[in-house]
Amino acid sequence: MKKQNKILLGVLVVLVVVAAIVFTSQYSTLFQGKISKSTDVTQGELMMMVVRYLPDVDADKLKDAKDCAPWVSKLDGYKYENYICYLFTEVYKGGTSLEADFDPDTKATRAYAANLIANAFELFLYEKGDDPLQASFELPALYKDIESWQWFINNIGIYGIPGVEFGGNFKPDDFLSKSDATTWLKKAQSL
Repeated sequence: MKKQNKILLGVLVVLVVVAAIVFTSQYSTLFQGKISKSTDVTQGELMMMVVRYLPDVDADKLKDAKDCAPWVSKLDGYKYENYICYLFTEVYKGGTSLEADFDPDTKATRAYAANLIANAFELFLYEKGDDPLQASFELPALYKDIESWQWFINNIGIYGIPGVEFGGNFKPDDFLSKSDATTWLKKAQSL
């Protein structure tokens, strides 16, 4: 019996070590060893993650992407400046821009993240040319704490939020955790 317990304990230890290695390598690859200690994702980190999950990213353009918003002082020299610039110049193609007071170290809210991810992956409740406001009023109540008039409604309804059942609470003003950001991006990537 003792020998069996030692074997089981050995197998358990090996499994825990393997799981820790896999988890660590996934996150260190994703954040290039620059992950902040906070469990909440910042807007800059989220933009970097979005670009890393997008299909067909041009590596040369990503490497050279910089100086896309000289009016944003906090972007100059920021560790993910090239990802942010790539997102705004190659993905959004000038359809949106950064405000002068943009701070990449600001934590991303769940509403902000849903909007950013849906726009990057072109996941909308309405077709181009449709009236997005009208489309949002035709939606059933997706979540208890969201009204159909809120600015981000068209960006969350089409793919739902993993881990939040329809009819539950979306908590749009809460900060998004890094693990939820990864889950949302995997979901968006699969659509």
